[in-house]
Amino acid sequence: MDTRLQQAIDHDDVDELYRLIEQDQDLLDQGSRGPFPNTPLHYAVDEGKTKVAMEIAILNSPMHLALQKKHYDIVRALITLNPELIRVRGRGWITPLHFVSREMGENEQENVELLDLLAEFLSAYKSSVEDLTSQCETAVHIAVKNYNIKAFKVLFGWLKRAYMTEILDWKDQDGNNVLHIAASQNQPEIIKLLIGYTKINAKNFQDETALEIFQANPIGNQDVVKMLCRRRCLARLFTPTLSLSQFFSTELTFFETHASFFGIQDKSTHKIILLVSTLIATATY
Repeated sequence: MDTRLQQAIDHDDVDELYRLIEQDQDLLDQGSRGPFPNTPLHYAVDEGKTKVAMEIAILNSPMHLALQKKHYDIVRALITLNPELIRVRGRGWITPLHFVSREMGENEQENVELLDLLAEFLSAYKSSVEDLTSQCETAVHIAVKNYNIKAFKVLFGWLKRAYMTEILDWKDQDGNNVLHIAASQNQPEIIKLLIGYTKINAKNFQDETALEIFQANPIGNQDVVKMLCRRRCLARLFTPTLSLSQFFSTELTFFETHASFFGIQDKSTHKIILLVSTLIATATY
């Protein structure tokens, strides 16, 4: 085994492990073979180095390996055998779904294959689209941040068909939803698609709306600015501006009072009431 790799394992140093892998992608293939192999993973487990052992185990995930090596037929076979592999996390909690949302092929054929895989992943495991990276990014965040508009359109179309468009309002670690990101990266095509599906007045952790971010860009498309302004005005007319804490401090709504008056105790009904109340209160959050 490489001495540097052994030292990284001995110190349970994940960062050093990845630095070494960047230098030599076949590093983890080292070790003795035969009926009693002694690979880096075996060594890390034997030494009780939990962090490194976990990372090596993830890196040896068959789905991640097949994607990295572009063995897409194997990826499809693995999905058939075990769809849950779509949700296995790699470094930074990147799942195979995140991976194909980010990647663009070296040619058109590979691009089509990656998009097809993305669609197949979504179909095979619906809830995989809810998985987050360590930076609280959804697959949609990943696609937009990497200017992968074709992958975004696949994800956007899926979310509409699966009635899961609320995911478009999910925020990453900086408080940015996908509309904020599209605005910051001057992606007018994506912004136009998102208008009507995201909360136009939502603010990130820098207290900025998508419109404010886009207006700060000197080359921002003025037609998009007008669209965002119109949508913001409509949102202000029809959307309450209470914070969630303010809303909970008010009297019960008519709907809530009506349900309580008739003694509705069904948990699913109460969930609906809470959901409606939360949507009303947080529409501009």
